[in-house]
Amino acid sequence: YRQVQEKKRKMKDRLLPFLLLMLWLALQSDGKRVKVFVDQDCAPGSSNILSLLMLLQSPDVEVVGVGVIAGDSSLENAMYHALQAVEMTGKNVPVAAGFAHPILNGREEVLDRMQRWGPKGGDGWLGNFGKDPSDMVPRAVTGFGPPALQPSPLSAAELLMVKARKHEGELVLVTLGPLTNVAAAVLADPLLPNRIHSVYVMAGALFVPSKFNFWWDAEAAQIFLRQPWQRKVILPIDVCEQTEYTPALHDRAVPPSSTLLGRYLRAQMNEHTGEFHLPMWDELTVGVMLDPELVLESDSLYVGVDYSLGPHYGSTLWWPDDQPSCDGEDVPSSYESYKHPYWIERNSIDPWMVVTIVDVPRFEELYVRTMSQPLRSHAHVQEL
Repeated sequence: YRQVQEKKRKMKDRLLPFLLLMLWLALQSDGKRVKVFVDQDCAPGSSNILSLLMLLQSPDVEVVGVGVIAGDSSLENAMYHALQAVEMTGKNVPVAAGFAHPILNGREEVLDRMQRWGPKGGDGWLGNFGKDPSDMVPRAVTGFGPPALQPSPLSAAELLMVKARKHEGELVLVTLGPLTNVAAAVLADPLLPNRIHSVYVMAGALFVPSKFNFWWDAEAAQIFLRQPWQRKVILPIDVCEQTEYTPALHDRAVPPSSTLLGRYLRAQMNEHTGEFHLPMWDELTVGVMLDPELVLESDSLYVGVDYSLGPHYGSTLWWPDDQPSCDGEDVPSSYESYKHPYWIERNSIDPWMVVTIVDVPRFEELYVRTMSQPLRSHAHVQEL
């Protein structure tokens, strides 16, 4: 039995990246750029802002909207830097503010769990829950004034719903932060998953103890995961840890200081040198969307989140797609011990393509090539 299962797994590892490539080719079949809505927590000088710029700079992508949420930073700070990043590239892209807080989780709940059950696992990162309020106000990048671009009058959830209707059947949703904005959108428009062509998610973890995007708002994450998205890819923290943002890679990717974007990025990273040598979580997710051949191995899994108020709040639950369902409520899962929960069949949920191994050298070349693209539009940015 185990030999048969191993053969099936290896066949999936070979087949799923091929299907992802076919998906990408279908999106580009008419020669148009792929329409993307990105939702993320745009902290400055980090994987957040670099991945947003990567999407904006890609010649293969048309970013039609940016939804912003708190998470790694406050909503106010994230909005400031998201607006400035869009303005930096000279694009006419609406940027909408989303949730400043989770549905139920919050700083008090986080501190209570830590007091009861000990520190958060992994790197212990608490995002805006663990920061001093004085660190959460927007700070200008050295040498640059505040963005002149104004935020959309719509909320992030409203903007996503509008763009999904306008580009029905062709919009790609890329989520790189907590899932509260998207959860609100699907609750307001239950047909949203049918309008979206495909979903790429950076969140969760299979074996490493780190967690953040699901953990920040586990209730929203579970709402998101229970939707019948049609084509869906998750990059968990495990696979992202195969990458590393080094000063050498930064120097290769950043345009020369003679360019506006080059000066902006160098100023950002000079103020956030602690971001070096960290995984490229969000950039890798964007990279897999841009180039499916980055995926060397993947697995087909049903994915959920522990949203109980205990010590495992926000932990990823997962089940192989060939296990039968069980009756009753969700239970913590391991690879072999549990059947998948009832809501998978009730909601007609398909398994996620979970990326497990990527071609890191190929990804780094893609990152350098994309980030060093010349600006396609004239940016009106106030330099000091």
